[in-house]
Amino acid sequence: MSFRLQGDGSESDATSEVETGTPSFRDNAWLDEYEFHFGEWVKQIVDWTDINLGWLLDAFIWPFEFLFELIMNEDEGATSIMSLPWYWVAIVFFLIGAVVRTTRVGIMAATLVAACGLLGPDYWSETTKTFGMIFVSVLLCAVIGIPLGVLCGRVDSVWNSVRPVLDAMQVVHPFVYMLPFIFFWGTGEPAATMATLVFALPPLVRLTNLGVRQVPSDVVEASRAFGANEFRVLTDVQLPLARPAVLTGLNQTLLMAISMLGIAAIMGAGGLGKLLLQAISSNNLAQATSGGLAYFFVAVVLDRISQRESTDDLGLFGRIREAWSLRRDPEAALAAAENRRSLRAKADGVEAAGAAAVDDSADADVVTEAEEILASIDERDAPIEPRERLGLLIGLGGMALATVSVFLTWGTDAGLVSAWGRRNDETGLLGRSFSGIEASGGSMFAVFLLGFSLIGLTCAIRPLVSFANGDRQRSLLNRGQGIGITLLSGVGLAVWLFNIFDGDVGGWLDGSSGGYNRFWTVAILLAGFALGEYLGGRLTGRHGAFAAGFVLSALFAVFIGDDRLTNLGLIVFALVALSMMVETFIRGTAHMGADGLAIMSLAGLGVTIGYFVTNDAPGVVQYSHGLGVYLALIGTIVASVGGLIALFAAPYVTRVPHKLNVKWPIIIAACVTFLAIWVAMIAPWSSDGRLDTLMTPELEAEIERLREEAGDDINKQIANGQAITNLINSTQADPSLHDGLQGDGPRLGWATMGFAGAALASTLVTAGLMRGGERQRWHFGALTAGLGLAALAIPAAWIFSFTRTAEPRAVSGNGSFFAMAFAFILFAIGRSAIADFHRRRIYSDPVLSLHDDDSLDHADVTPADGVLVGGGGD
Repeated sequence: MSFRLQGDGSESDATSEVETGTPSFRDNAWLDEYEFHFGEWVKQIVDWTDINLGWLLDAFIWPFEFLFELIMNEDEGATSIMSLPWYWVAIVFFLIGAVVRTTRVGIMAATLVAACGLLGPDYWSETTKTFGMIFVSVLLCAVIGIPLGVLCGRVDSVWNSVRPVLDAMQVVHPFVYMLPFIFFWGTGEPAATMATLVFALPPLVRLTNLGVRQVPSDVVEASRAFGANEFRVLTDVQLPLARPAVLTGLNQTLLMAISMLGIAAIMGAGGLGKLLLQAISSNNLAQATSGGLAYFFVAVVLDRISQRESTDDLGLFGRIREAWSLRRDPEAALAAAENRRSLRAKADGVEAAGAAAVDDSADADVVTEAEEILASIDERDAPIEPRERLGLLIGLGGMALATVSVFLTWGTDAGLVSAWGRRNDETGLLGRSFSGIEASGGSMFAVFLLGFSLIGLTCAIRPLVSFANGDRQRSLLNRGQGIGITLLSGVGLAVWLFNIFDGDVGGWLDGSSGGYNRFWTVAILLAGFALGEYLGGRLTGRHGAFAAGFVLSALFAVFIGDDRLTNLGLIVFALVALSMMVETFIRGTAHMGADGLAIMSLAGLGVTIGYFVTNDAPGVVQYSHGLGVYLALIGTIVASVGGLIALFAAPYVTRVPHKLNVKWPIIIAACVTFLAIWVAMIAPWSSDGRLDTLMTPELEAEIERLREEAGDDINKQIANGQAITNLINSTQADPSLHDGLQGDGPRLGWATMGFAGAALASTLVTAGLMRGGERQRWHFGALTAGLGLAALAIPAAWIFSFTRTAEPRAVSGNGSFFAMAFAFILFAIGRSAIADFHRRRIYSDPVLSLHDDDSLDHADVTPADGVLVGGGGD
């Protein structure tokens, strides 16, 4: 753009902006005339770095590649988590959950991990890849984040420098820095994990810094005043007090790493994010929902394991450690158990006795005397009354009969449930009979009944027995568990070592064999040995226990065969699990009694009635129930009667008094849930897309016409073959559906609706609509839980029976799934209503023993005596 100025300053012969097409300064398009080449500069930096600093890039990615090669390599004979049998992975998660949290969390973790492999082909391998990626991400975040957070907490200048970087890491979207990682290190798990580290690291650094800074300054100054150097101040004062914040940071980092799995899949990583990405790309709704469920299971397992709640009792690790630390002093073990009980009793309201016994103006001697009196109070469960005992015995007999019935004949001539999904079970089983636990017999209905019966038996037996030396027995069991877990760890390390050698120790020694090199094998072996020795010392109280277990495992493998090490590990695990079950039985739980028996017996009755009323599959010619079904029905009815008798007689109270108002949110939630279950009844409960089911005479004639038309013409054969395939696919796209209520369907909806309706009616009383007292609400809360569990068990048994036996394209319908999901809400309402109840505790007051009347020596202390008895009542 040029101007020629005349002498008077006017423009002459100028080329106007309009003529040249150049936008005016006032136009937004004016900005497009200029370009700030920031992107090109960054590209030049990346190219230069790739060419000249390859060694530095390799150093950055080496830890990621090494860890992935260690735990996620494709060599089935090495240490990859993908090469482990699924049950070993489930066992590992069970032990982690039991050690870190509680046995219940361990069982939940193992169950959900195993369930991921049932969702479809390749789901197990992708789930194990997901665990490996998360482990590497969180491990490296911890290695970097915790020391950096501690440094930030102690040095202000470091925190002032790191804080803006953390802000940028959290503000910038992962899509922004995803591409540079791909340019520098390519695609795959290592590069994706590096991007995950950038995203997940900030909360760990921030919370560690916060935890260190929140340690009271007077505590830190006191430790310095007593001569502690800065290292001792850090390790003995600041880090222990900052531990909750650090653990919270690890939990948040873990959850953020899980949330990055989808973006990691975009960067070429495997895992469940890959399955979800494939489902989105192919618009596959079934794969998306299955992958999402597996994703949810993984997140729940890792979240529950990585956080500890204040309501947790001692976990397996804590119980074993206490047992070993006090193994030479049984009296101290009893005192420790009593101390925990007294602490729980204080939470229940027993501390009110101290407040009642001691006036605010009392002097120190009176306070001490009151504390001694409280410490000497003998606390025990209320005794079982004759009526409760009768109910427990009746329930015990019914549950025993139901347990035995599972192993008797449940069906003859056909599979009642399995025939809905397996063609051979319709007419190919004439003259044959099957027990309840067989796939063609009761299938999962009987398996569910067996589980409910065994739990019900435990609930019926436990209140009827007492253990004179229960704490000592539990201590011995904990010590045995410590030895078992230590031995199991030694077996695991030995299995890993033999897998690496693959029977070729000589090749490993001279370096000719493939796989890991000798240096890293020795390094990892020593690290595993050191960790095992540490855990073994904590679990058994003796150093060298892990070494002994490892040596015994290695000798076992050398002289008997390394292929039998897995069997040895399973045997040890079975013994540990049995020991834990026995310990749980001795310790007892708040609901291992009348309410547990009532819930399990009603659930068993529901699943038995569900099987009893199941309709024959359309292709079944002949079927008849066996003796086992009738005995199961009788046993569950008897057990339910006994459970209800014991339930209404058992002396249970709340830990804290409840408000006896009407809980309208619970009533509304229960009513909405019942309506949702009714809608689920008219949704499909079975979907049969097998071609022989959908084949009609017209379809057969059309397929035959296309075949004849093709003749010997190869081009016509290809075209008509594709037409036949399209015709079959379009036919199978409209499968045969049966809902839960129609007469030619499985007809399980009626039984499910019946138990759900009874649970709804019970919920109304539980929520206070009938203005009952606390005990009445406990009674009907247990009924709601039992009836809800029965309504849940019927569709659940139906679904898992299809999982066990059905052929491709024969699946359970979504109606059964939604019925199971909404019935769980009813069960959860009942379970939450009774969660705060426990058996009434009675306390014998030693002061009363000063009276001449011997009958008062062990009198039950009531609120009038100054001691609160475990909660309110009616």
